[in-house]
This record gives sequence, structure tokens and C-alpha cells, in this order.
Amino acid sequence: MIIYRIKSTTFFLLIMIFVFTLACNTITNPALNAPHPAGTTETALPTEMSATPQGLLSPNSTPLPGGLILKSQNDTRQIFEGFQVTFLEDQAENFLPENQNEIDMYFGENQNFTIHVKSSLRPLAWATGWCASGSETLDQNLEKIQFEMSVNGQKVDLSQVFKIDKSASFHTAGNLCTMYIIVAHDWPSGTTTLTSKTIITEPINNGARDYLPGELSRVYTVINSGGSRPFPNSPVLGSIEETQNAINEQVETLGHAASEKYSTENPVGGTRNYTIHLIDPNRHLMWFHGWCAKDSNILTQNLKSINFELQVNGQSVNLDTALSSYYKTSKGLYCYAYNIVMYGWPPETTEITTKVIILNPINDGIADYKAGEITTIHTVINP
Repeated sequence: MIIYRIKSTTFFLLIMIFVFTLACNTITNPALNAPHPAGTTETALPTEMSATPQGLLSPNSTPLPGGLILKSQNDTRQIFEGFQVTFLEDQAENFLPENQNEIDMYFGENQNFTIHVKSSLRPLAWATGWCASGSETLDQNLEKIQFEMSVNGQKVDLSQVFKIDKSASFHTAGNLCTMYIIVAHDWPSGTTTLTSKTIITEPINNGARDYLPGELSRVYTVINSGGSRPFPNSPVLGSIEETQNAINEQVETLGHAASEKYSTENPVGGTRNYTIHLIDPNRHLMWFHGWCAKDSNILTQNLKSINFELQVNGQSVNLDTALSSYYKTSKGLYCYAYNIVMYGWPPETTEITTKVIILNPINDGIADYKAGEITTIHTVINP
């Protein structure tokens, strides 16, 4: 018996004044192996971009292979013109509040930062560059400096990165900074490593201290313990923790939010279609599906003959990271189910397909089921 839970029930930017600082030291421092029950919720396995460089990455506001988005020059510029930005340093462990906005203070240092994000949607600004005391000194320094930015070892095409030339430092009068800035979000689950390198080719002095030839590196380890987009144009599939919280909060299921209502079960060989119209693209909805039987022994036997598939826009999702559980209903049925909370819906249409594949004829203690597939399609429309 297929089960449907009736009700199992940001892009948030810190507003900061865009000022860059440069204190003298600033520059100085500058589930089960059993077949899954009907309605499997497969969350995406953590994906990371290859550490082997394969050409330059282009910040163009479209997802990279691992899902990360690097905003284009124009999109990053618009975010900064709207004074809406939070820097990676601001969210790093052990970062001092009094240092907020002092991004340039790290340009002359080797630094390692660890940043924990709870949502893949969290946008953060990644900056690199150089500051010096005055325009002439900065120009002279930059003639002997090269910059690199890379994601998981793959270099970024700096010619396509938003650049600010000779921005006045807020904290130290007369100091100017040249910076490359990328706004990044849609962090893949697990770890993403961003590396900025300042390569000094000849001895220089920035007006505060001397620098010998060599490399200065800043490494940002961004850890996303929440959900992520498993492929381009997919919604965010929540982590097990996020899904459990959503269940506790009784987040609405896809089926309950749909326009269509059905009074009978979807038969073997049948396809049932649901349509959900969104107003808020960040609306959280629960993908929920499972299988029930009259008692636990029958359920165990049924599951040996059932496989489940979850697809988002035709791409298969790995069910191993879904929240799965056994439970007993108020009517005394024994069930096994998968759950995934979904949010961050892409524009236009997302198609979520669930297939319950019955490999051999079974009986759930109430009815017989022949071998075949039971398909459910949820079409989520985000205008």
C-alpha cells in the first residue's frame, strides 16, 4: 500500500555599508538495504568540483558542476551598489566583530578561515586584492603582483570578475585598494575550498612595510551542513537535520499543496499528476512517500520486492541521504517512508517524479499488487 502523508507538517543578506579598510597593519597584514517503499526521497550526495584544473572557471551566475554559483561581474556589481553584502571573513570562526569590513587587512597576510553555512542559499562575498598608501605606490606595487582565485583547485578567470580600482580605505586616510570580488552562493553540501593567492614577483613596499618575493595565500573552507542543489535548475534538497526539523514544524507536503485531489490510490501501471503553484520561491515543501502493510512481517517481505526512484527534472537523486523511518499509523498499519524537504525553487517549472517499482507480485495483507511501476509526478511552477 503506497502511503502519502497528508500534512507532515535567505537569500538573506546582511546589510552592510560597502567600505574597505586598510589600517597600516591592514595592508601589512596585510537506508536499509531493503527495496525502498513507495515514494522514496533521495537527497543528493555531497558533490564537489574536481580538484584537477580543467580550464578557467567563469563567474556567470549559473551553477558550476558541483552546484556552486559565482555571480557575474554585473550581478556582483548590482549587489554592491545595493549595499547588500556579507564577506566570507565576517562569517568565519573567531572573526572579531570590530574587524567587520576590514577585508583589505588580510591582503598582506597568509590566513586560513573556516566558515559554516546552514543553508546553501547563503550569499557571501569573496574578495582579493592589494592596498597601498596612495595611488602611485599602489600602481608600482601592482606591477609586481599577480592574483589568483580558485575553487577546489580550479582557477577562476579574473578577467570576468567584478573589479574595483583604487577604492578609498575607510580606516586609513590616503590608502587605496584594488580588489577582485565575487559573490558566491548555492554552496554544495560538504566542503568547498576557495583559495586566494597574491604572488609578489619582486620586492615591494606598500607604504607601511616591505614585502619580499613569494606567495601570500588566504584559504576559505566553507562547510555546508544543510541541503544543496544536486544539479543545475533543481530546488535545494534539505539535509536529514533540516528535513526532521521540517517534519517537526509540520511543513506541508507536495501532495497536500497541489491543486489536484484524488480519492483513490494510484494503481500499478498508472501515473498520477499533481500541480503546485508557488508565490514564494523559498517555500519549504516536503517530498514524502512510503509503503505500508498490515503488519511488520508483511512490510519486511513487501520491501524486498520494491524499489524506489526519485527524479528531479529527469535526474536521479540518491536516496541514501534522505530521512527514512519505520512507524505505525493510527489505524494500525506498519509503514516505511522517505522524506526530503525542498526549497529554493528555480524559476518556471520543476518536475519531481517518484517511481515505485514492484519487482514481483505482492500482497500487503489487504490487497494484491502485480509487478509493475506506480508513478507520481509533482510539477512545481514558480512564475
